[in-house]
Amino acid sequence: AVEFAPRAPRRGWGGEDNALYSRTTRCGLRVQRVTGCEFLDLEQLTVEEKLAKLDASSARLPAKQKSKLLRKDRLDSSSEDGLSTTLFEVLESAVLSEQAARITVQLQSHLPEHTQCGVCHRWLPDARFSKAQRKLASGAFGGAVRPASCPECVQASAHMQQQQRNTADAARRTCAQCGEVFESRSKLFAHLAASDHGGEL
Repeated sequence: AVEFAPRAPRRGWGGEDNALYSRTTRCGLRVQRVTGCEFLDLEQLTVEEKLAKLDASSARLPAKQKSKLLRKDRLDSSSEDGLSTTLFEVLESAVLSEQAARITVQLQSHLPEHTQCGVCHRWLPDARFSKAQRKLASGAFGGAVRPASCPECVQASAHMQQQQRNTADAARRTCAQCGEVFESRSKLFAHLAASDHGGEL
C-alpha cells in the first residue's frame, strides 16, 4: 500500500509520494483508494516522530525546494529515472489476483569500479570486462548506451549463435562422402572419426 494523500500536502518529506502519484496518473493508471481498513506503518513511527527524526538530521526538505523538484520531475525526468534505473534483485514473486502481484526485491547500490552484466546481472570488477564491452556500456561508440556483457555471457552467446547457424544450414551437418545428414556437428564429427569418410582428422 502506498499513501497518496489528497492535494499533495507539504509534510516535510522529499516529495516522493507526490512524485509517484503524479507519475502514476500520467501513465494512465488508476489509483484505487481503500477506506475502512487499518494499515500498519512499517516504520512504526507517528508523523510527529518522523518529522522529529528528519529535523534531527537536517533532512527535512523545505516546501519551496520540494515544489521545485516536483515541477522538474513532471517536466523532464519522469521518463528517464525511477524503477528503470533502480538496481534491485527479485527475491520472490507471487500472483495474488488478476490485478495484483507481490514482488519482494533486494535493493542494491552501485559498486565502485564494478560493472553489471546485462545478461546474467552479476556485478563484476571492471577488469573482467573487455575494453569493447566497457566502451559499449559507457556510450563511447556513440548512440544509445547498451549494457555490457561479461566474458562468460559473450562466450555463451557466441556458442548459441554457432549452434543456430549449424541448425539452419544442413550442409554444415552433412557428410560429404555418404550424404548423411546429422542432428548436430558433434554427431557428424563422431561419424567421421568412426569411419573413413573424413580422411585424416
